[in-house]
Amino acid sequence: MTVQWVPIESVLRRRLETVMVEPDERYSTFGVRNNFRGAFDAGDLLGADTKYKVLYRARAGDLVYLKLGAWERAFAMIPEELDQHVASSEFVLYEPDVQRIDPRFLSHLMAWPALLDGIGGESKGTNVRRRRLSPDVFEAARIPLPDLPTQRAIASRLDLIGGARHRVSPGSSCSRAADAILAEALSSGVERPLGDGLRRRQDAALVEESVKYSMAGVRNAGKGVFDSGVILGSQTKYRHLRPLHPGDLVYPKLGAWAGAFAVVPQDCEGRWVSPEFVTYQIDTDVLDPDFLRSLVAWDAFVDRVAGLSVGTNVNRRRLAPETLESLPVRLPSVDQQHRLGQQLAVIRQADDLLERRAHLLDSLLPAARKEEFRHLLGS
Repeated sequence: MTVQWVPIESVLRRRLETVMVEPDERYSTFGVRNNFRGAFDAGDLLGADTKYKVLYRARAGDLVYLKLGAWERAFAMIPEELDQHVASSEFVLYEPDVQRIDPRFLSHLMAWPALLDGIGGESKGTNVRRRRLSPDVFEAARIPLPDLPTQRAIASRLDLIGGARHRVSPGSSCSRAADAILAEALSSGVERPLGDGLRRRQDAALVEESVKYSMAGVRNAGKGVFDSGVILGSQTKYRHLRPLHPGDLVYPKLGAWAGAFAVVPQDCEGRWVSPEFVTYQIDTDVLDPDFLRSLVAWDAFVDRVAGLSVGTNVNRRRLAPETLESLPVRLPSVDQQHRLGQQLAVIRQADDLLERRAHLLDSLLPAARKEEFRHLLGS
């Protein structure tokens, strides 16, 4: 197998299809994510709202890059849904010469970090975040090019691996099942304030400057408690810290609107949170912990909480504990909660397994690309 190193300009033709901007016209625009994560619909643009006199039209199958983002791998292939979308001259578009390069092979090749880093490294500028890759420099860069049958074989193998990732949709069916269980359970329960099953913790410890504290945080979307490192007492502005107790409900006032609720697991005993967090002992005569864990991660519950969080900035809204405690919820009996909580726990475990599988598949495709191109180059 012969592999040639050829200039990019020998397999791509720069697309210079332009659109004259009219002030009263609206234009469908696109953008490009970094790390070769694709092009996206950037919404409609009114001609009067742009300084550009000319926009450039993309066609499905084009390769595009952002001059200012090349050093961050802001390259993409234009998908069908963005056909004829436009962008400014900060984006450079190319049509692949299908007689010389298979578009699928090109897509995988351009997603190969070793190649993109070399090309993006040619970006010029005095400010690291304002470096631009000029089309002339990009077009002069050289890429490895085997014959078309080899290109197609490589692309097919990599497409097969990439397709496995798209066949896994973590949480989709699991979320629907959990939604149905919760919706049915809460439609027939007895309405009462959520605080009936919660006892707010008031315990806190005075911070000592020379003491080390193992801290914790709470992820958004009901994703649980995480280790946020160890600090010295002298490194925090807070005079008091709150201890976490396994089995408690905990949330940060600033994160409730994004679903940052968790039931504290056993391995978090001995960890601390700041006074910005609220902790509750769960009254198991009123609330089943497994049921509550799913309830506070449920989109419908989070939406209600988000509407009750207050603040002048959308990302700085706080949920007061009194508001959460007075929130009316139609709760089924504890026995029903316990039974449903066990079902919901199984669903969460399945969801976690799917998510881990998806993460593994996310790492598989880059590894496969690396191996394919390493083999291609005989290294």
